[in-house]
Amino acid sequence: MASRSALELCAFSNEVKKRLYSAKKLASKDWKVGGINFFEKIFKARYATSNPDFQKILKEQDVSRSVLKPISIGVCIRNLRNMNGFEDSFRRYAVLCDYVHHNLGSQSVNTAGSGTSSMAQSSGGGLILIAGGGSITEYRYPIPQKTDKAIDSTIEGFLNDVKGSWLALHDLPHTPYSPEQCEQFTGNPMGIQQLNKLSTRREKYIPKNINRRVGRNEL
Repeated sequence: MASRSALELCAFSNEVKKRLYSAKKLASKDWKVGGINFFEKIFKARYATSNPDFQKILKEQDVSRSVLKPISIGVCIRNLRNMNGFEDSFRRYAVLCDYVHHNLGSQSVNTAGSGTSSMAQSSGGGLILIAGGGSITEYRYPIPQKTDKAIDSTIEGFLNDVKGSWLALHDLPHTPYSPEQCEQFTGNPMGIQQLNKLSTRREKYIPKNINRRVGRNEL
């Protein structure tokens, strides 16, 4: 479960990174269209959901339908294959799904009325524990050797996925605009209006005599 989650996070983080850099490139040509595109992608990555109750809240705030639709993890996994070092991500994901779903197909687990019982036996001989809502909460391998084998076969990919997630998250662009654009719009490369001028003039605003009453119209 942890290995599959790490792969999904890696794929999702790199997909968001790719989309943000695409919007940033657009913003270099059209600052307004690119900026809107950039922040829509941030919003989609953070808040898009298939939960009807949450969607209703977002729709009431006039969030567009295209932004509400979550990014497909399947698309993320497929696109991750194009990255160096992750060419086998799609194959590994299929294997990890088999571990999570315990030798049963994902569709079988989701549609076989799994919520009608608190446990089930997998074809591999393990015991599946099921919560009241139908979600599998624990899988017990029949023998410890199977657990060891599962760890040995997934640990290398797990570490690679964790590293890939960390690198992607630390390389996300913080703004759609270049330093040159920020300076053009605000007067400062950091995007803060006249920051340099304010910092150099700060000293002159400090009263020489702090006990003197400052006049109403003084700076």
